[in-house]
Amino acid sequence: HALFDRLCGPSTILTTNTSSMLVSEIEGAVERGERFAALHSHLGSPLYDIVGGPRTTPETVDVLRRFVESLGGVPLVLRREYRGYVVNGLIGALTRTALQLLARGDATVPLVDRAWMLHRSAPIGPFGLLDLFGLDVVADNMRNATDSVDQAARRSKVLPVLSDMVDAGNLGMKTGSGFYRYPDAAYHRPDFLDDRTGTEAIHRLLVGAVIHRAVLIAADGVADPDDIDRAWQAAMGLDSGPFDVVRELGSDEFREVSRELVVSDLIAATEAERAGDYVDDL
Repeated sequence: HALFDRLCGPSTILTTNTSSMLVSEIEGAVERGERFAALHSHLGSPLYDIVGGPRTTPETVDVLRRFVESLGGVPLVLRREYRGYVVNGLIGALTRTALQLLARGDATVPLVDRAWMLHRSAPIGPFGLLDLFGLDVVADNMRNATDSVDQAARRSKVLPVLSDMVDAGNLGMKTGSGFYRYPDAAYHRPDFLDDRTGTEAIHRLLVGAVIHRAVLIAADGVADPDDIDRAWQAAMGLDSGPFDVVRELGSDEFREVSRELVVSDLIAATEAERAGDYVDDL
């Protein structure tokens, strides 16, 4: 970044695509802090996160927003810095929950993916996503994550699952083998979704974890509920967002889902209470 700062003309806007470092952790390397921001893409989807740092001007953010729109993309301007951005935070909740269910023996890989694909009309499930991202990348991100103590404890329980696969060279799509074998992954086969046994209960836990994380992101002032829904739909190719589900459930049912997640040790009780209070206020 310091090199580009020296090489580029004074009016050039510099951006970073990283999702693991904040703008504020990088911008000290450049003189043009007012023209430095995050412009983060999502694996070829139309969604782009736009986040300013301590010195980024509103004019710079507006230029980036209009640039994304000129590409036919969907801009999500975050109100403040948030490590991993919105969609990565939601995907993290989804995939961590899937890994926890697998590590505890509560569900198999096909059951989890069928549950998500059937009930969300999704083209791919959590374990298919993990294979797509690369299991080595996911494991590395988990080791270096800076979440709450409760989340760190839950990560420590699922990391051995990923570490064993990484050590064996099974990194996902890029090596031809991960949770599935490629290129003919089982979830692409026409009969993969035929068996619905047990999918409703697993889906309730998966979607509960996603909407719970979405509520906390909104409660932390990172983005509005409508923007979170729009981002999730654009990035994941789904027809509804987490807050659409919250509105369908209502406040009382949302708290019941949260209690199920707490009892299942998938979220912390304090986080469930904070999320419930936010939904009550919506």
